[in-house]
Amino acid sequence: MKTIILALMLPSVAWAWPADSEWIALTESGLNIEDPIGDQIAGDDSFDLVGDATTAALHWYADSTEVFFRLQLNGDPMAINGTDLKNQTWAVLIDTNGDDTFELALASEGFDGDFSSYLMDGSTPGIEPGPASYGFVANYGNLPTGQVRATLGPVTTWFIDFRISRADLATDLGVGDLDPLRVAGVTGFSIFTPWDDVTRCNGACATFSDAAADVIIIDQDLDGWTDTQEVRTGTDPLDADADDDGLIDGLERDGDADGDALPDAFDCDADNDGILDGTEAGAITATLNADTALAANCFVADQDTVAPNTEPYHQDTDGGGLDAGLEDRNYSGRQALPWETAPNVPADDVDSDG
Repeated sequence: MKTIILALMLPSVAWAWPADSEWIALTESGLNIEDPIGDQIAGDDSFDLVGDATTAALHWYADSTEVFFRLQLNGDPMAINGTDLKNQTWAVLIDTNGDDTFELALASEGFDGDFSSYLMDGSTPGIEPGPASYGFVANYGNLPTGQVRATLGPVTTWFIDFRISRADLATDLGVGDLDPLRVAGVTGFSIFTPWDDVTRCNGACATFSDAAADVIIIDQDLDGWTDTQEVRTGTDPLDADADDDGLIDGLERDGDADGDALPDAFDCDADNDGILDGTEAGAITATLNADTALAANCFVADQDTVAPNTEPYHQDTDGGGLDAGLEDRNYSGRQALPWETAPNVPADDVDSDG
């Protein structure tokens, strides 16, 4: 009944998933999570988690609204009909407090891949808790509604991916942007039966730590770009303002406005109009992030907090024909000099009186 209700409430949608190049490998001691071929206990190859130095057994990604997990399998997880998943379970187990057990599980279960969360009661430590330890929290959708998918991996492997909103992680499971998370991947016939395969475990794992990856954090510097987005763009997950221009990285555009091969997040004058990006965006000293280093000389406070801001990524904000830096000649954000024109008024870009 749960699946039928969700199918009626949540129409099938084609939400965007991370590109293959965006997924970040989970690691153990800095190296890809590996898992040998053929170490599953009883199931077919779709129960067999696999990973090596080239492609990890477990990946993740986070964007502004969602967190994604990816398991690499040795076989096709789809049923013979090519529409449903096989009637089994793939899951990630997550430790949120640094002990040697996991506090929550996110699992794709059954033919529809019902994607659900569970909280553990902590009564049974380790990687194989008893069925009574699981407390069902919520169901977020399934394969038809887009919370789960299966795709081809490299060579003959497959990926099974799932997604959960950051809002649901916080509200339902108490996971925030700064929480250190350790993740392990598992497969089985059910979340309530012994696991068939566990990441890093060629056979039994004595503790959760034997199976878990290195700690991950969603957004360590709270700049609006997640740690995985910062890895992709090359910015520092521990520095909220990479170019020290007064705009935190999450407010920067992911691009290269002036085509100088320096990404905008590293370029304190992204459009090369002479006015620094923080000035154009209206940044002032009183509200600067602590990671904006004034010694870098990339920040000038906006001197006019009333007039509309100019565009940091477009030289001619008003489209009148003059770059903003030619209108605001002292690059202060304020029209103060007699020969300056307003960079937000296109009509004054033209000399109409000769």
